[in-house]
Amino acid sequence: MPASRVKADEAARAIREALGRVGPVEVQARPADSDGRGAFDVTGALLLSATRVPLRVQAKSQASVRAVVETAARLRREFPDADAALGILVAPYVGDAVAAAAAEHGIGYVDLAGNAHIEHDTVYVHVRGHAPPPAEGRHVNLFAAKASRVIRALLADPDTRLIQTDIAARCGVSDAYVSRVVAALEEDGFVERGGTGVRMTDPEAMLDLWAAAYQRRRIDWQQWHAPARDAEAVASDITQAARRVGATVAFTGLFAAAHLAPYAYGGTVALYADEALPALLTKMGAPRARSNGDLAVNCPPWDDGVLMGARDIGSISIVHPIQVYLDLWRLGDRGREAAEVLRRECLEF
Repeated sequence: MPASRVKADEAARAIREALGRVGPVEVQARPADSDGRGAFDVTGALLLSATRVPLRVQAKSQASVRAVVETAARLRREFPDADAALGILVAPYVGDAVAAAAAEHGIGYVDLAGNAHIEHDTVYVHVRGHAPPPAEGRHVNLFAAKASRVIRALLADPDTRLIQTDIAARCGVSDAYVSRVVAALEEDGFVERGGTGVRMTDPEAMLDLWAAAYQRRRIDWQQWHAPARDAEAVASDITQAARRVGATVAFTGLFAAAHLAPYAYGGTVALYADEALPALLTKMGAPRARSNGDLAVNCPPWDDGVLMGARDIGSISIVHPIQVYLDLWRLGDRGREAAEVLRRECLEF
């Protein structure tokens, strides 16, 4: 992730490199201060045959849907005719959600990882699939198990300033470790610290980056056959049986999403559980599956943080919507559609 804001000359260079993929397109770009314009970071033009298309560029330290909306609004104020100019957002990394927002608002994007989408008249550039660039000199991997617990706590209550000692207690880590993670987040512009605590300043961009990193995480799921065909009854029985013996379980994936923001459900029921669950499932008559089963169990959880903020919906325990979102994102197209419904209806960003 970025350590500082993308500089204007860096943004101009990234745009030239992206447009270089389509052949002889001349780009005139310069830092906006050089011609007195303050609304954008870079101004200039694309020269297409005999046509000069005004170019306006916003450079950000993190890409977010909010940045897309602001860029589009500034462009329309200067050029009411939507086709009269080209607006481009440049950031270290543009996630799928921000890319979709850019398409919706008619804004192009280029990131320093190599992803880009620029479309105007006869010019079309589209590159996706490049991962976020690694942090330089970073001693804290923000999306590692322990560090991501701090992010979970901040994203779960993005409008509240949290005291670092309270974050440490909630996450099961030391005060010193929270301080290191918060310092890294502050360096990247994701949090602000004040006299009353720490607050996430751009939860939208943070979740986009986390989802991009999370899809590459290795999670081992044990496959089981459910003791009955009705998924709702099975989930309720598992939750209640676990509680009777003091075990911990919480459901995730499409099954959990259907309870939080009904959209679609089908396939395997996924859950996180502690070491007591296999014996419980065996007692309930649920055998292990050799390949795909009705239940996918991560036991013990790859990190206890996945259970932070779990809550009951009826007789079933479900992980926090942020964790459901991350697990849905890993499922590909169908899961990502459900993830965006969940994000729109259950999260504030």
